[in-house]
Amino acid sequence: MRERLREHGVNLRLGLDDDADAQREIQAASELTFDDVDGRTADSE
Repeated sequence: MRERLREHGVNLRLGLDDDADAQREIQAASELTFDDVDGRTADSE
């Protein structure tokens, strides 16, 4: 199954490699914006 996912460009991540990896994930997560149910974003409140 994992090989089939890789064929389609999907990489599974199970945990973090090290502190630098954790910092990259924190940075990437801080750049995400999620729409609320009523259409407002967290930035618009």
